[in-house]
Amino acid sequence: MKEVLLPYLNQIIGINFERAFKIEAAELINVTDTYFSIRDANNGNVHFFSWHAVVQIIENPAGIEVGGLFTHKETFTITVKVGHLTEYVPV
Repeated sequence: MKEVLLPYLNQIIGINFERAFKIEAAELINVTDTYFSIRDANNGNVHFFSWHAVVQIIENPAGIEVGGLFTHKETFTITVKVGHLTEYVPV
């Protein structure tokens, strides 16, 4: 997977880094043998992900359109989906 992401280093990618079902823009800032890191385009926070966290990578040079019915649509050349722990809210 490292080889797939390396061409996108220092570029904006789509990734679900905070919420499982929301792909957001982030800058890919580091790719190593054991992890990759991104910078949140909104607030500058840096997130680190082990390769074990990656569920799926989707790449399409023509663009991948993301966004829902009531959200702004964005297009990315590559999107990364990472696994999230299920959040339980007390009833």
